[in-house]
Amino acid sequence: MLGMFLALMAAVGWGTSAIFVRLALQHMPSTLGTLVSLVAGFLLVSAVALVVDFRAFLTLSAAALGWLVLLALINYPLGRFFNFNGIRLAGVARAEPLVSTSPVFGALWAISLGGERPGVLTLLGGLAIVLGVALV
Repeated sequence: MLGMFLALMAAVGWGTSAIFVRLALQHMPSTLGTLVSLVAGFLLVSAVALVVDFRAFLTLSAAALGWLVLLALINYPLGRFFNFNGIRLAGVARAEPLVSTSPVFGALWAISLGGERPGVLTLLGGLAIVLGVALV
């Protein structure tokens, strides 16, 4: 039950943050909104991570650190910038369902590049996401 509660709270948090993004972008360009969001998120997450497990940073391999840096350079700035622009141009109700298709793309990358084999539930979940977006 705790896992389901936390997942629900995450969904509420993501939905609420999209509303705040929409309100903020009425007063600033998407580039500035993205920068403010990235800096604030980095400071908060870094502080929490350092407090929770500082020693984990000391044990990171060079390869793991390189992948994390690449992720930080591509995913966060570009993904958030495109997300914020989508919210600004299309609105929350139309943009967020499309952003929520990310598990489908993650599964496709995992299958094509990672050699993963999807189970029946993964395929049904991906189909449900696609059908849900089509309904919206």
